[in-house]
Formats: sequence, C-alpha cells, structure tokens
Amino acid sequence: MNILIVDDEEEIREILTFTLETEILADFIYAESGKDAIKCINELKDIDLIICDDNMPNGNGGVVYKHLVSKDIQIPYVLCSSSNSDEFDIYKMGNQFLGEITKPHIYEGVSKILNPYWSSAAYLL
Repeated sequence: MNILIVDDEEEIREILTFTLETEILADFIYAESGKDAIKCINELKDIDLIICDDNMPNGNGGVVYKHLVSKDIQIPYVLCSSSNSDEFDIYKMGNQFLGEITKPHIYEGVSKILNPYWSSAAYLL
C-alpha cells in the first residue's frame, strides 16, 4: 500500500502519517504542492491512495483531482482541508473522490473516511 500525502505544511503531513500508521500498513510518499503531486502521480505507477490539501502554492488540490479525472487515473482521492468539498465543483466530477477529512479534526476524519474503505483490505494492523 502506497499513500501519497500532499500538503504544504510539514506538520500536517506528519500528523496524517502518524494517524495512518496506527491503523494500516503502508508506505508514504510526500508532495508539498499540486505540481509535485502530479509529478509523483505521473512517475509512480503504484499509488493506492491520495490524501490532498486544497489550498497550496504551485497547484491546489483541485488541480490534482482534475488531473486524475482528465487522465482517467483511478486512484482514490481524499480531500484534507479546512474547506468543505461542497465549495468546489471539481470534486463532483469523476469517481475518484472518496471523501474528506476536515482540518483540524484529522484523526476523526481518517477513521470516518478510511475505515469503511479498508474494512475489506489486508492492510489493517
């Protein structure tokens, strides 16, 4: 299991990693911007999940999601932002959008979004 965590704040990347490590077996890949995330998506063919902030310099989360939809890349996408996904029409497109984690409630959001997703997976600790 490879999870791409995209956030311009190192502290948020660390919190997400720590929270996920307590629940599942995974390797983590990090990007600090939408531009970096798209580069990872294009170069790495084994990403299983993307958790992405929306408000970042050099390409926001909507740019990353639009890339997935436009290229028909079927990687589940989770928005991790203080903004609500309903504020953005882009997240209504495609079928990659898995849900959202609302900052600062990261732990609760990870449990709410990912537990149903992982319930049938062999990645649980």
